[in-house]
Amino acid sequence: MKRVLVVTPILALVLLLVSCTAWTAADWKLTLTQGVWQWGTFYWLNSQQSAYAGALKMKVEQYDSAHQNIIATYYKWMYCIDKAWYDSTDWYERVQGGIPYNNIPTLTEEKWARKVWLTNRYGWESWLDTEKAAGLQLAIWEVITDDTLDLNTGNFYVVSGFSTGAINYANTLLSVVQPASAAEIAADVYYVNGQNMNEIPPIPEPFTLVLATLGIGTVAGLRRLVAR
Repeated sequence: MKRVLVVTPILALVLLLVSCTAWTAADWKLTLTQGVWQWGTFYWLNSQQSAYAGALKMKVEQYDSAHQNIIATYYKWMYCIDKAWYDSTDWYERVQGGIPYNNIPTLTEEKWARKVWLTNRYGWESWLDTEKAAGLQLAIWEVITDDTLDLNTGNFYVVSGFSTGAINYANTLLSVVQPASAAEIAADVYYVNGQNMNEIPPIPEPFTLVLATLGIGTVAGLRRLVAR
C-alpha cells in the first residue's frame, strides 16, 4: 500500500520555514545611531520594568570570520522583538525566516506570524512619528506574548508613561492584525544575541511607485518653469 502525505496549509508553512531559514555566524555588528521612542513602564512575564519603546536606526556592519575586516555597511530601522532593550554595540547572528523560540518562552508560530504582519505593513512608516513608533513596539510586544490582544491584561500590559496616542495606535493595530503569509515569514530578517532586533522591511512597492510618480511630476514641473 502506498502512503500519501497530505500537505495541509500549516504543514506547508512549517516546511517552508524549515527550508528557508538561514542563520549566519555572529559576524554582524549593530550600532545605534538614532531612536524614535517613548519611555514607559510595563508588565512582562511576571515582572514590572521600564524601557523605551520605539524604532531604532541601526548601523549594520558585516565582518569577516576573524572580525577584522568589514565586508559591508548599511543602515536599517529596527524594532526590539523581545523585552531585552538594545543597549550597546555587540556581535549578532543574522537570521532570515527563523523563529527565536529560545529567547521568548511564550512564542508560537502564530504569534510570530502576527509580528511579521505588523512590521511588514506598518514598520516602514512608523519611524516618522514618535507615537506610531512607540505604538507599533507595544503592539509587537503584545502579539508575541499574549493570545488575547489586550494592553490592559495578560503576560504583557502597559502600566504607565506611554502617551494616549501611542496606546490608541497600538490598539488600532491589534484590532486588525492577522498572520503574515509564508513568503513574508520566509523573508523576515532579525539579528540575535541575547535579544532580538527585527529589520523593518523595505517600503512597499505601491508606495515606491507613488514616490516615483511624485518625483517625475516634480521634475516635469521644474522643466516647465525653466522653459518659461
